[in-house]
Amino acid sequence: MNKTYAAWLNFGSNLQSARLAAQYSQQQLANLVGCHRSYITLLEAGKRCPSVKMIRILAATCPQLLQDREGLTYFEELARYHIYDDHICEDALKETE
Repeated sequence: MNKTYAAWLNFGSNLQSARLAAQYSQQQLANLVGCHRSYITLLEAGKRCPSVKMIRILAATCPQLLQDREGLTYFEELARYHIYDDHICEDALKETE
């Protein structure tokens, strides 16, 4: 497993923990951040890479996601790479298939 994919899996796990700590269902969180429930499912499973904007929206909605501030910065950096090069994240996900 490459490091980029491992980081997204870790983000998904952290997101799920933060969502549960905030006592939100996936549907409730999706409604709060303005996306579809299936997108939250895919983020938590490490199958989608959120944008920097979405990471910040999720962190504002689920404060526990901010507990590991350095980790969030790292995920924001990965998201920036994803924004500038759409293939980085997709390539990382393909390597696991």
